[in-house]
Amino acid sequence: MTYNITRDDAMDTKDGTSEQKNMPQVGGDLVLRSIAFMIDWTLISIITVVLCILYMLTLGLVIVHIPLIGGLLFSHAQELIYASIFIGYHVHFEGTHHSATPGKKICGLQVLLPETANSRIKLAALRGFCKLFSQTFMFLGFLPAFFRKDRRAVHDLPIGSDVIKSGEPHPRLKDFLNRNLPSGDE
Repeated sequence: MTYNITRDDAMDTKDGTSEQKNMPQVGGDLVLRSIAFMIDWTLISIITVVLCILYMLTLGLVIVHIPLIGGLLFSHAQELIYASIFIGYHVHFEGTHHSATPGKKICGLQVLLPETANSRIKLAALRGFCKLFSQTFMFLGFLPAFFRKDRRAVHDLPIGSDVIKSGEPHPRLKDFLNRNLPSGDE
């Protein structure tokens, strides 16, 4: 299910907040966003481990023997592999017609990027880079989502992206949440 929604679909109310007309809930549920992040992080980590092992068994065996810089290139290549996969993952899933990573799809969430001419991929790359930057500093960039009404984190702010609830979570996830959380809401 895909939504072609712009911020013009939101209606401003007297108190300055946005009320959505015919639009899914903006901000998403923080529990669902956290679960989506863990699913995506797990997938990215698995891909990274596989590619790092392949790197170490192939190119890494050659690079490590380069005098002076071989060890440095060998050790930092794994970090570059992770960063490239992380940003590429978000560009592929959020910057194209998918509009959601696999974790977000399972949780019934979708990323709403501002619609500008041919810039979805650039915006998704910037969002992925900012999210990676937030991870690097003990996930501090995720804290604003807990305190802001629009539930935007630091990686949403520079580009004006929103995470919206686009449907129901996967039935098994929904059942798990209903059994293990006091209420289905935040």
